[in-house]
Amino acid sequence: MNIPSAKHYQRQNYLHSLLLLTAMLGLLALIGWLVIGPEGFFWALAIVLLMVISGPRLSPYFILHLYRARLIHPEQAPQLYDTFHKLADKSGIEYMPALYYLPSQVLNTFTIGLKKDTCVVISDGLLRSLDDRELAAVLAHEISHIRNHDLWVMYIADLLSRLTSFLALFGY
Repeated sequence: MNIPSAKHYQRQNYLHSLLLLTAMLGLLALIGWLVIGPEGFFWALAIVLLMVISGPRLSPYFILHLYRARLIHPEQAPQLYDTFHKLADKSGIEYMPALYYLPSQVLNTFTIGLKKDTCVVISDGLLRSLDDRELAAVLAHEISHIRNHDLWVMYIADLLSRLTSFLALFGY
């Protein structure tokens, strides 16, 4: 049995992501054209280009401040912190992400930022609902997003989705 390599899957996922993002950009440009006319097409593309260039430069700490997230120090949650750092070390990621606490009962975790500014955010609701093994699995999942460079693709997809929704508000 021939098992394709991880590199093959990475290339395949990259291609799929590129095709999906291209389709989303095309849909956004079409909505711009339909809602505003020919200049809407170019405005939509210009806005996307501006956001793609400037968006990642926006510090994730601004978003963390909006959510009222707080940095978790090792002495505050030693077992969680230790598990997180062991998983990050084993993954082979280039930079150690920061771990943040989100004061919310909603079961949520997310990762934001790029490279040195990467942060994993975990909610109080999730911390209270999951046992240690489940928390380790959730943290490993978030770290895998960092390792596989998913954050950039997720950022672009979120951007295109928000802009499409915004333009749809002007439609009938």
